[in-house]
Amino acid sequence: MMMAAVIGRMPDGEQMVLQDYELRILPWKQIPKPARDVLKNAWSSSFSSYVVSKKVGARVSGTLWSLKKEELLLVDRWELVPKWYRRKLVKVGNRKIHCQIVESGGQVVDGMNYQTYLNEPEQMYLVAALNRR
Repeated sequence: MMMAAVIGRMPDGEQMVLQDYELRILPWKQIPKPARDVLKNAWSSSFSSYVVSKKVGARVSGTLWSLKKEELLLVDRWELVPKWYRRKLVKVGNRKIHCQIVESGGQVVDGMNYQTYLNEPEQMYLVAALNRR
């Protein structure tokens, strides 16, 4: 549902495991100020977000989405590239894919078993839909 709110349609996707990356929860105060300046229009300081960082031996389970170029740009806008995230080509199996990466910060969580939403889902969908415009 989240990706549909971000890009305006539900793309095809498949489950995958990202090797040598870890999942972290980044609290409001650790989000870079340029990104917080944008986020504060829709979120309070209780907002937190998952981020993925390089960590040899770690794994993160997720969905590999099949996106068009213009949809990837919508994801970049949603992820606040380059104010917060940066897009990086990473290897998953025998393919290279685009992944949104944050270098450090936050609390490490189990990347193979985590809750889907850290914030209210309905507000996430609304903000994502507004962001597409």
